[in-house]
Amino acid sequence: MNEDFVVTIGGLHGSGKSTIAKAIAEHYGMTRFSPGKVFRTIAKEKGIPVLELNKNAQKEVDLEVDRQSKEAGLKGNVVIEGDLAAWVNKEVPNKTVIRIWFSASAEARGERIFNDEKSRISEKYPTIAEATSSVTERDTADRARYIKYYEIDWTPDTDEKTEINHIEYDKVIDTSNLDIEAVKKEVFEFLESKGLKPAETI
Repeated sequence: MNEDFVVTIGGLHGSGKSTIAKAIAEHYGMTRFSPGKVFRTIAKEKGIPVLELNKNAQKEVDLEVDRQSKEAGLKGNVVIEGDLAAWVNKEVPNKTVIRIWFSASAEARGERIFNDEKSRISEKYPTIAEATSSVTERDTADRARYIKYYEIDWTPDTDEKTEINHIEYDKVIDTSNLDIEAVKKEVFEFLESKGLKPAETI
């Protein structure tokens, strides 16, 4: 049963993690939890753009997101989307945690966000170039904040020599040149190899 599983979805902004997290939840009958929604709610309450909150977020904001993410993980049968979801939920009692990371080029991500009118109403940019610049700024701000507060790099490990620990992932997918259906196929095949069952077969 999928109650024994926690799937975490991390990735660069605009890499497709929200779309795939939703698809996983629907395909496997899992609950979807998005720490990003918590972050956007806090930004709205403060009356500031998400990018500004990213740049100036206090540790208390990240800790609240972490708390809710961990609560969701303890229940199982959940797909958790978020930058640090794989780290916050790296060990969940009596659950199998599967950690997936999505990357994509800055250009591909900027174009996706620019064209994503339905789900990114709060993130509108006049040009693709500005959208691309914005995602790069967010990546830089987030990475710096996580290193400062957690001494952890949210990106997968590379051959680069660094004293900062990287989050470990079970699957890393570059979505730059893949459409949604291709990404879903690769993800579903991987998850089912780990034991997840589609909702209609449970």
